[in-house]
Amino acid sequence: MTQLNFFHAAQCDAGRRQANDDCVHVDPARGIYLVCDGAGAKLGGRTAAETVCRTVAEQSAAREQQLALATPDQAQAIINEMLLAAHERILEIQQREVNISSMTTTAALLKKHGDYALISHIGDSRIYLYRAPELRLLTRDHNFENYMRDNPNFRPKTKPPGKTLVRALGLKSQQVGIEQNGFKLRNDDVILICSDGVSDSVPDWTLREILAGTKSSTVDDVTPALVRAALAHGSMDNVSALLIQATDRDENRPRTAVFDLPGGRDRVGVVLGWLAFVDGPKRGDVVPIEATLVIGAEPTCRICIDDGYVSRRHTEVFRTEHGHVLRDLGSTNGTFINNIRVTSTESALVDGDVIRIGKTEMVFKSVHVDS
Repeated sequence: MTQLNFFHAAQCDAGRRQANDDCVHVDPARGIYLVCDGAGAKLGGRTAAETVCRTVAEQSAAREQQLALATPDQAQAIINEMLLAAHERILEIQQREVNISSMTTTAALLKKHGDYALISHIGDSRIYLYRAPELRLLTRDHNFENYMRDNPNFRPKTKPPGKTLVRALGLKSQQVGIEQNGFKLRNDDVILICSDGVSDSVPDWTLREILAGTKSSTVDDVTPALVRAALAHGSMDNVSALLIQATDRDENRPRTAVFDLPGGRDRVGVVLGWLAFVDGPKRGDVVPIEATLVIGAEPTCRICIDDGYVSRRHTEVFRTEHGHVLRDLGSTNGTFINNIRVTSTESALVDGDVIRIGKTEMVFKSVHVDS
């Protein structure tokens, strides 16, 4: 098998919260990729998340040779020991500092081990695999809702919210219970590790469409689109996304397609685009953008939306030499990109932008076709 390189990008955003309790750790040299989402009073959540990232960083460096020589199963055991060591450190801090004694954190970790991806997770931070055209969730949330599904005869004295975690690092009431699995990597696999600020707000359909953008854009371009999508979909939590692409290429650049034009004409570079509907009666529809299209309530519009909030000719999207541009046509209720009302005459669109017109949301997708 051809050696696969990993290219990654990460963004950790406080979102609409004042404090950021998420923490991301990346160590490409040792193949460690980790997202933690802390919880707890005052600074406890951030402390717990940072403790895990720091412990994993220290121990993966100290045990680098051991990991390099390990079989996949042995490597999983070492990673489990690292996370358990982080759990013990959190418990020690809890005993010393009463004001953060309730702090806990999730952990979602991927270890690149030869041509395998080894996964360890606890809590509700998630790991997804996008293997075109399918998006697969590789982890299962350790929350009360899933616990009740697994234990239907359990009758709690009080019923906590479904998202309450039943497993987390630093949680004293339960066994730690880190779950592990893995898979063999394939060329062009895309792996998303994220906090629930992403997964709770962005529908799987939208995630799949955004991750498909790695075919034509780099992970550096696609990762901010994930964060923008989470905020546009109303996430009230911290938002962390760590995106990894496994590829046989030596450079962090997209795979581009080349099309032969009819009539012997020279091949030219062009940017193609389309709109993917996220919700409403058009959910799942994908509309290609040719030279231009108009969205409005008028039946003659390329995309007709008549929900009482859309003007007759509401918005125009058109293609230019360098990309796609959106123009509001003087609509009454406005056009929104990533939850921000369009105020300029023309707004350049970026792959992954979420457009809202009336009650309808759609994701803009684009691909650059090389000459």
